[in-house]
Amino acid sequence: MKKFPLMLLFILSTLFCFAQKKLIDSNAYNNFPKLSGAMVSDNGKYVVHCEIEQMASHNMNVKNFIQSTDNKLKIEIPSTQGFGKFTADSKFFLFKTLKDSLGIMNLDRNIIHYISNVSKYEVQQMDSSEGLVYLLNDLEKKLVLRNLRTGRERHFYNVLAYWLSEDWKTLVIQRSSKINEGNQSLDWIDLSVDKPNNICDGKIIENLIVDFKHKQLVFKSNDTIWHYKIGMDKMICLVDLSKVSSSLFFGSLEGFNKEGDCLFATLDKRKELLSKIDSNTVQVWSYNDTKLQSLQDSKPEQSSSKVVIRLTGHKVIYLQKYKNEVQYGRSDHLLLTGHSIGNDGDSNERSWNLSGQNEYDLVNNKTGKRTPLLWLSQNPSILPILSPEGKYILYYDYQKKNYFSYDIALNKNIELT
Repeated sequence: MKKFPLMLLFILSTLFCFAQKKLIDSNAYNNFPKLSGAMVSDNGKYVVHCEIEQMASHNMNVKNFIQSTDNKLKIEIPSTQGFGKFTADSKFFLFKTLKDSLGIMNLDRNIIHYISNVSKYEVQQMDSSEGLVYLLNDLEKKLVLRNLRTGRERHFYNVLAYWLSEDWKTLVIQRSSKINEGNQSLDWIDLSVDKPNNICDGKIIENLIVDFKHKQLVFKSNDTIWHYKIGMDKMICLVDLSKVSSSLFFGSLEGFNKEGDCLFATLDKRKELLSKIDSNTVQVWSYNDTKLQSLQDSKPEQSSSKVVIRLTGHKVIYLQKYKNEVQYGRSDHLLLTGHSIGNDGDSNERSWNLSGQNEYDLVNNKTGKRTPLLWLSQNPSILPILSPEGKYILYYDYQKKNYFSYDIALNKNIELT
């Protein structure tokens, strides 16, 4: 009888041990559902998130949900391209499905409306509300501008591409040409009066850049650059390279300056194929060469230069002078460039190869005038960076082991660390 309490305690402790939950190890942890891609509406009332569950078959079960923060609403939405977007007033959530349908969820009514065959969409702020813009990939190629507050829509057809100003007052549309199959046309539309202005028809239009602030645009067409500005009778040709050289072509148009009177571009030279190497010939490399013979043979020379085009006078100004010149930042009025001392030097070898050490220049973007930065060229610094406004140059001095900022206007170095 005296042993009974002891035996009872032993039996109960044994049952208690077997009643314990399973140990949580790394395998169990990996099977827990995971959350990702959480996004909260501006008013804090709705959350979109993704739940990922590891299945026994080692596949992932991925589900997307939108729910209210008070837990009164939770709706599963289809798999999306990206994370979607809440409108600023938190009244709508927009997302694009994997099957190219645009989903528009009214958060007040908990209703999702789908629009199929949407190739592109974006939400922009209008005067008193937000606007939805989407382009359909159907036979009509319809572009729709919708006011999300009023539901009012405007439709445009046969649209290949579009550019819409932030204030929703100007729209530029690229369409298929009616007079030259395979080419395009351009319309500049004043949305305040719904008045279209046909800029051109029948040209190949590439790399189009619109400057809504100064009401102008430019684009490439083969070896030419065309410019149009509101008030012109017709667009004009800024540059025609076919009249200059058959070996040159414009690689890209990069944009206007802030004043809108200059255009930045890249001027490239067509590659020249190297002659086939004769394997029976001895290849001799000299210690004076900056590149191994194999690199000299395998890399054909290609020249690429930054240029600025003056819209008045159509003058093309080279901003790069040296073959191996590299850009280390560009502001609206200044360009910081560096080039290795040797023609074929590699800046990555600057710490031990003299031909790879850099010399730096500040270049005026409008005139092309160069100002050598001798103090920076003589300093084995880490590659410098020009500030976005062109007021400072940031660099690291290996000798002093500190970061410095160079004030261009004051011609003064300021120690930062």
